[in-house]
Amino acid sequence: MSSLERLTTPPMGKDESMATTKEQIRAGQTLVAKYKKQQHTCEVVEHDERLYFVLPKGRVFKSPSAAGKAVTGTATNGYRFWSIPEQPPAGQPARQQAAQAGQRQISGRTPKAKLGLPS
Repeated sequence: MSSLERLTTPPMGKDESMATTKEQIRAGQTLVAKYKKQQHTCEVVEHDERLYFVLPKGRVFKSPSAAGKAVTGTATNGYRFWSIPEQPPAGQPARQQAAQAGQRQISGRTPKAKLGLPS
């Protein structure tokens, strides 16, 4: 394998379409990742024109890499670790689709309240 091929080949277990870029991440999205056969989610929220990444137990991070490190326990490229799930069908909000799929929802004291955002 040439040096160029190594640089342009996606990491094992992920194809190129699954990598997330900074431009794709928007407030209100829920990012997903599979690590050690477990599905993990991360909610993206905005406060003071800055994005924050919130794990289900309410832990708030300033970057997807920091949130990924909290999941894996080691340094992680957050843009490769997290993926944006497929878009829900028209007229069905992403939260509603996640609830129907049985994904865990954040309850109790939400991260938005910690950031001073309206619920």
